[in-house]
Parts: sequence; C-alpha cells; structure tokens
Amino acid sequence: MDRKYTQDEVNQLLSLQLENLNAMHNLLGLMKLQNDLLVQVISRLNQLDS
Repeated sequence: MDRKYTQDEVNQLLSLQLENLNAMHNLLGLMKLQNDLLVQVISRLNQLDS
C-alpha cells in the first residue's frame, strides 16, 4: 500500500537526511585527519628503524 506524505513530513524527512549527511561529512573529515596522522607516525617510525 502506498503511503501519501504531507509536504511537512517530506520537509522534515529531507531536513533529517541533510543533518545526517552533514554529520557523515564531518565524520569522514575526522577519519581523513586521523588517517593522515597515522601515515605521519608510521613514516617517522620507519625513519627511526632505518
């Protein structure tokens, strides 16, 4: 059965989806930063080892 959504419901769903996408964007940015820091640490450890 197809459910009909009101305009307000659609707007609320879209707003929540945008909020979730923004949160995911922020999380990905933090993960990239963390990855970059790990690459630097590994590089420095490898320099110490040689």
